[in-house]
Amino acid sequence: MDAAAGRQLRLVVGGGRARGFPKLRLGDVSLNIDPDSLPDVVGDMSRAPFAPETFATVYLEKVPYHAFSGPNVRAIEEMARVLQWGGRLVIETGNLAPRDEIVPALRRAGFRYVRITVKGYLRITARRGGR
Repeated sequence: MDAAAGRQLRLVVGGGRARGFPKLRLGDVSLNIDPDSLPDVVGDMSRAPFAPETFATVYLEKVPYHAFSGPNVRAIEEMARVLQWGGRLVIETGNLAPRDEIVPALRRAGFRYVRITVKGYLRITARRGGR
């Protein structure tokens, strides 16, 4: 993969190619702890098996909030690590997610422009760094 192509990669955490999963787009790499979901990579976001600044976007697709809060809050640092500078983070999770824990953790990890919307689920968006 050349550097230009790598700039458009999107990491889909919680994604896969199993029946019933949303269709992945060109340039998507799926990461899931469940091998039955048929992800590109079986693994945990709190120990992401990717080089720093690999992805333009990290998208958590309907991932339970306990996967990136509480004892797993380190996953937020990992999301920042694998995102390119100015890269976009999109988290879709349950409405009961502990916002008072997640938002400060995002800011500590270097995310800016944090926005939370409710759409029947919680959607959190942010950018790594200042762009």
